[in-house]
Amino acid sequence: MTVAVAEGLMNGEGDENTAEKAIKDSMLKYGALFPYAGYGRAFRKWLSSRNPEPYNSFGNGSAMRVSPVAWWYKTLDLVELTAAACDLLSLGHKYDSGKEFRSPANLSAYQWV
Repeated sequence: MTVAVAEGLMNGEGDENTAEKAIKDSMLKYGALFPYAGYGRAFRKWLSSRNPEPYNSFGNGSAMRVSPVAWWYKTLDLVELTAAACDLLSLGHKYDSGKEFRSPANLSAYQWV
């Protein structure tokens, strides 16, 4: 799904509204290509849904796929970068629990970009 996020960012050309849809489309595409890649039960259900909407995820998947956001938005400061990551990778999160996982992962990625 990290590759799907990177592809979505490139296809969305940096526009947050376009990128969010492009990330979702890429994640659905890669989920169909690799249906047995070790996704959690809720994420597999999201992938197979007719209308995938945010659900009550634990947030660890978003932490695993956040690194392309730091790569794509390398000109942002850390606060702006964290906000962008939280907005773009909230596909599976109805609530803010995923933010606590994305922020440390973003910091790590930010330091290496």
